[in-house]
Amino acid sequence: MRGVHPILSHSIMLIIGLGAMAMIIASVSSTLSDTERDLLDSQMEFVTETMRSDMLKIYSTMQGNGNFSGMFLLRLPEKIGDQRYTMLLSNSTIKIMLPFENQMLEFERPVDINVSMSGEKMMPASLFVTKIGDTITMDLV
Repeated sequence: MRGVHPILSHSIMLIIGLGAMAMIIASVSSTLSDTERDLLDSQMEFVTETMRSDMLKIYSTMQGNGNFSGMFLLRLPEKIGDQRYTMLLSNSTIKIMLPFENQMLEFERPVDINVSMSGEKMMPASLFVTKIGDTITMDLV
């Protein structure tokens, strides 16, 4: 009977130790996932703000007389994190969609300009801009 007690005691201690290690690993894994998500959110915000800024620059140079048509290569990263992302232009809004852990992350930024915007494209992409009279269109191609 005396020999059984230390084995039982050590087994219980081992089980408690393994349980504690599993909880620590789960906690660290969750923290890393949250940190990665925050990093992706900030990168998506940066990309949409860069795109908005470029669109505003293009729009401001087109204020004047005359018609115009041109293609602008977007100098945006092809990937956010390790994933390729899709950009969507519609209704004065820039939207980024990025796959992350079996879900789709989305980030939107409004663009306050009087322009018809359209297009959905995985990066890399270009912006086709047309001005005819007072009507300006920006298409993601």
